[in-house]
Amino acid sequence: MRESFSNDSVECLNVVLIPSYPCGNNLRVEGVYQQAEYAKGMRDFYYLFGGVNPTCEFDVRSELEQQYSKLEIVGVKLHPVHHHFKPNDYLEKPGSQLLRVYEFAEDHNLPVMFHTGTSVGVGSRNKFGDPIYIDDVAVDFPRLRIIISHAGRPIWFQTAFTLCRIHANVYLELSGIPPKRLKEYLPRLGELSGKAIYGSDYPNFMGQTPCGSAQEFAEEVDGDNGIMRENILNLIPRV
Repeated sequence: MRESFSNDSVECLNVVLIPSYPCGNNLRVEGVYQQAEYAKGMRDFYYLFGGVNPTCEFDVRSELEQQYSKLEIVGVKLHPVHHHFKPNDYLEKPGSQLLRVYEFAEDHNLPVMFHTGTSVGVGSRNKFGDPIYIDDVAVDFPRLRIIISHAGRPIWFQTAFTLCRIHANVYLELSGIPPKRLKEYLPRLGELSGKAIYGSDYPNFMGQTPCGSAQEFAEEVDGDNGIMRENILNLIPRV
């Protein structure tokens, strides 16, 4: 499997697995344990993000502790669009599970990644994909490293870019954006070379291979090693 991520032009040293399936359900945990099983025996190659559904009533902190201690997760992924919540719901909903997620991530120095932008998945509610709700989280949890996944594509590129530029603890992940249109959508991306993160969205982004995606993207960012590798590794505590 490692070989499929590299070729004569692309050397892939590590892959970060992000749980994102199945979308649009009321499961407490999505895909984390399946991906851990997939990566079994190759954890020097694969880094694993964990995740929970904060709209479910269960012991979120205990679940994250288990993912952290047993699966060695290096971050947490949340899906507002698929689970119908705003990242700042804790301001309006006393006892919100989100507080436990953010506090756990801070305590363990884990980044939290939010799906932003639209989704065509069954049950999606795209109003929750607006990254503006992350602004409160960045202010209220200054020690929390936040990753805006998909850069708010295709509606909220400017909002995502601005939040990343004005908040020291916010980073911009670029998966799901066609490489050839990257500079069209984010013409000032060069200002964020230390905070932008390459992502392939493979296998969800149709018509690509892991090597092809990485090669096209690297060409568009002039081979920026920070964007292609170092920026995400700097956010992962176990690396």
